[in-house]
Amino acid sequence: MPFLRTAQLADDHTPVSMATWDALCRLDPDGDRYDAVAQLMPNCPMRTAADVAASYEAFRLAGADAQISVCRYGWLNPWWAMRLDQGGVLAPMFEDRLVERSQDQPELVCPTGASGGPGRPC
Repeated sequence: MPFLRTAQLADDHTPVSMATWDALCRLDPDGDRYDAVAQLMPNCPMRTAADVAASYEAFRLAGADAQISVCRYGWLNPWWAMRLDQGGVLAPMFEDRLVERSQDQPELVCPTGASGGPGRPC
C-alpha cells in the first residue's frame, strides 16, 4: 500500500469498510482502474487463495452487487438469545420465538470475514 490511512479513519470506531473505501478512492479516483474490490478480514487465518478464487467466481456468476461470507450458527439457537440486564435478570431478545420449535425457526447466519465479496464503493 503506497500510503497509510488518515487519522480520521485510524480510530477504534471507524468501520474497516471506510478504510477500504478511502484506499480505493485514493488508488482509483476516476473509478476506471478496478472492476471489483475484495475486503479480506485478518480474522480468518485458514482462508486459502483457492477460497478467495472460489468466492470471486461465485460473486461473478451471481451477477450480484456485493457479497459477504457467512456461516450457520453452531449448536446454539440464536433465536433463543437472552440479554443480561444490570440487575442480573435475563430477558429474551426474540420473545415471540421462544414458543417455536427450533426446527420451525428460519435459519440465521453470521458474517465471518473469511472472504468478502467484491464491490465498488466509490
